[in-house]
Amino acid sequence: MDHHQASSQGYLIISIRYILQFICIPVTFYGITTKWTRHM
Repeated sequence: MDHHQASSQGYLIISIRYILQFICIPVTFYGITTKWTRHM
């Protein structure tokens, strides 16, 4: 396993984490807002 492969794999993991955060934050925010509107 050479250095270039390792760095690209690390970059892939970081980008996946960023994508997951990007998806999770709006989804949780949407879930909270829908719960609030149902309570009201």
